[in-house]
Amino acid sequence: MHRSNREVNKAGDYLRGNPPLSDETSQMLMIVSDWRSEFEYSLSRVMTTLRKHTNAQGWKGAIISGRTKRLRSIIAKLGRQSNMDLTQMQDIGGCRAVMKDVDTAECLAESIRSHLHSKVSAGGKSTEDNYISSPKPDGYRSIHFVVRHQSNPGTHAPDQKPRRIEIQIRSIMQHRWATALETVDLFSSQTLKTGGGDIRWRRFFALSSGFFAMMENRPTVPGTPADSADLRKEMMELAKELRVVDRLQHWSKIMEKVLTTKKRDLEDRYTYLIELDVDAGKTNVTAFPPELLSFAHKRYLESEKENTNYPNRSTVLVKAHSFKEVQQAYPGFYGDTEAFLYATELVRRGK
Repeated sequence: MHRSNREVNKAGDYLRGNPPLSDETSQMLMIVSDWRSEFEYSLSRVMTTLRKHTNAQGWKGAIISGRTKRLRSIIAKLGRQSNMDLTQMQDIGGCRAVMKDVDTAECLAESIRSHLHSKVSAGGKSTEDNYISSPKPDGYRSIHFVVRHQSNPGTHAPDQKPRRIEIQIRSIMQHRWATALETVDLFSSQTLKTGGGDIRWRRFFALSSGFFAMMENRPTVPGTPADSADLRKEMMELAKELRVVDRLQHWSKIMEKVLTTKKRDLEDRYTYLIELDVDAGKTNVTAFPPELLSFAHKRYLESEKENTNYPNRSTVLVKAHSFKEVQQAYPGFYGDTEAFLYATELVRRGK
């Protein structure tokens, strides 16, 4: 069902205060969910363009995935940015391209700036934030574009207005860092991703990102030591104090044993609903074919409403070329931090 901007912004203003679940709250969540589903077509088209381009360039191992923003994240962002209308939010539809190294990531970004721009944007100005050349103080590194892609006429978006789609481009090393941070948030009920949580964990991730930036020969993180030996020393002291390796390995072992969905039950080129329950120690994945996309969004909303009073439950609806890409793009939902731990071990050894 199509929702007007006025309806959507009114619902966003109501939800901004994070009200308890009620009939009125459910109605407002439904409005936002309906509006969110209108980004699917534009998101799919942008992903297809990036996948075709990376294949044509021979960039093997590129992981292309996409998702619409979780209601919990939407409400939290509205709370942090009190003057922003919901329809102004730029990352309701998000596409991620994880490249094999930082050089290839930057090559893809340059392609978007030049000849790919007309294919991923409906015209007008797109915006760019380069957090590889200018890392955030918390250690986040990636390149972001926000493009306006023309919607599909008809049921997807009857108003035919362009939909903002955020494109994130990062190297595999930057991806390992980001998903390890998300894993800590998911399994320890922190908010590191949005600037909260234990200050020691925040410092650890800023330091680890700074060291990885040095390994990639790119600008390091503001506020971290410029000398690699000093940085490594402080990072490993915090890793020992926080028992980083023990904790990440423990979470990974738990999730390895409890993935409830059998891989043979999942199909390629589908949309995947991933539901994580940290307390129960399980991740469930449901695959929806294209003809059941509207039902997938309905189930997505139902799951999010069920999670309202359970901070250790999380749900995301993901578009990917295969289930393998889902696991690679969202390892945090499986407690998979093996690659990050390997990189951390290289730091410990001074590699």
